[in-house]
Amino acid sequence: WFKTNNSKYFIKLINNENIFSKFEISRKVNLMYTLNLVSTYLKGLYHRNNEVWGLAEIYAEDFPEKLEVLKKFEQVAKRYSEFKFNKSSMWNGKANFFSLFYELTKFNDEDLNWASLGDALKEYSPNETYKSFTQEGVNNLKERTYRSNELHTLILNFLIDQS
Repeated sequence: WFKTNNSKYFIKLINNENIFSKFEISRKVNLMYTLNLVSTYLKGLYHRNNEVWGLAEIYAEDFPEKLEVLKKFEQVAKRYSEFKFNKSSMWNGKANFFSLFYELTKFNDEDLNWASLGDALKEYSPNETYKSFTQEGVNNLKERTYRSNELHTLILNFLIDQS
């Protein structure tokens, strides 16, 4: 349904060979990954793929949040693409991309200084715990939560004062 709703940026991003190999794309790994992103956006962090099929069943007939999800994912994908990470960037790794994308969905477009955030992400040097949580058990709740908390703290440094 992303394709049928003119999702220009998200479709391009999720089919990007910097994140998924051609083989993974042919096997629809990026589709399951998208389902996990949507489920996480709707429900919050969870262990592995535990929520995906339950939500798919709930929303099989009607998905009232569809336009909200499409709009938010398109906004974040556009901003992510503007960061112009190089091919070898840590942010093109599946675990890092997942955590960063999820955390960015928590902010509105006007909330952040996106250019400065992009620069900071390019310079970001994760601690050893973060690194290990991108290599083993990456879909476990503990690892997802740790990465998200670290990134959320980083992103908060780029809030635009709304007062």
